Formats: sequence, structure tokens, C-alpha cells
Amino acid sequence: VASPGGPNAVRTSNFALIGAYKLTLASIGKTQFPLEKVPFLCPLEGHIYLKMHCEVGSKVEERGFLTMFEDVSGFGAWHRRWCVLSGYCISYWTYPDDEKRKNPIGRINLSNCTSKAVEPASREFCARPNTF
Repeated sequence: VASPGGPNAVRTSNFALIGAYKLTLASIGKTQFPLEKVPFLCPLEGHIYLKMHCEVGSKVEERGFLTMFEDVSGFGAWHRRWCVLSGYCISYWTYPDDEKRKNPIGRINLSNCTSKAVEPASREFCARPNTF
């Protein structure tokens, strides 16, 4: 696309890559990063030092029935609950209409839960679908 001010109105950049480092999740918590792709005889060498602050944001919102295992007077019982996942929190009620009319029976703050894997319960553990 030609510039309306002529070919010299918008100049191309003279910036050149003289060092790089790819930030990843593994970079979180580190402050020193080795420079890569530094040209030979460049005065820039070694490491770059950064202070980072990372936050995770979630705008997920899902609704549906899940089966939950609860302790009732020392005995286990499976209950189907209407659940709402909003951000990092699962809130649950007995019925879908309760969501608008009542406070939830309970809430699970997922930001406090850590696990290497989250997956449906196996059929050997519980034959009910949508169980956790």
C-alpha cells in the first residue's frame, strides 16, 4: 500500500534483533534469563533481568448437573446438584431454579485446589455420569 505522502513519508524501521528470550510458564518466578540470538561481536551479551507479576484470569461460565459424593451422618451418599462454574468457583444448588432464588448449598474455590489431573471418575469408582 502506497503512502499518501509519497514514498519517503513513512520510513521503514532500522531496528534489528540483537537478542531474544522466549517467556513461558516455566519462566514464572525467575528474574534472570539468558539472551539468545545475539550476533557475533555484539556488545550485548549474557542475561537480561526482569521482574514480572503474573495473574490468571478466567471468564469461563458453565452450568449443568454434576453428581457429588457427600458424607451424611458417617455414610456416603451421592447427590445430583445443579452447578455453576463462574471464574474460579463452582457453586451448587439442589435445583436449577434455586440458583436465582436461594444462596448456594456450597461453593468450591478452584483456585485453592491443585491437582496434576482433573478427570471424570472411573466407572469402577462410580457408575454415575458427570461425577466428581
